[in-house]
Amino acid sequence: MFSYRSAMSSKNIEFEILKRLKLNPTHGYDIYKYLARNGFIAHNKASYVYKIIRRLEHKNLIETKELTSKGNRKKNMLSLTKEGRGFYYEKILQSAQDFLSVIIEAN
Repeated sequence: MFSYRSAMSSKNIEFEILKRLKLNPTHGYDIYKYLARNGFIAHNKASYVYKIIRRLEHKNLIETKELTSKGNRKKNMLSLTKEGRGFYYEKILQSAQDFLSVIIEAN
């Protein structure tokens, strides 16, 4: 069955990642599980999610902090940067403006 979410562009997936990180910092695998569970990506596309995460890091929208967990295993915790939070809110504002423009044009 075709799903709108399964056809989302990488820009929309970037936004979903930023939205998830705005709620609280998390691990890349948790982001992948969230996106797959909610139909934003196919379940076998973890590498695609990590590619987008690296792109967001390169743009300085998110940052990675290495943490040591049980058994001295290292885990990367992802969080929004100040720039990432601003970018997220800009996208929401732009979406609202686009929506209002459509409503105004329809009347």
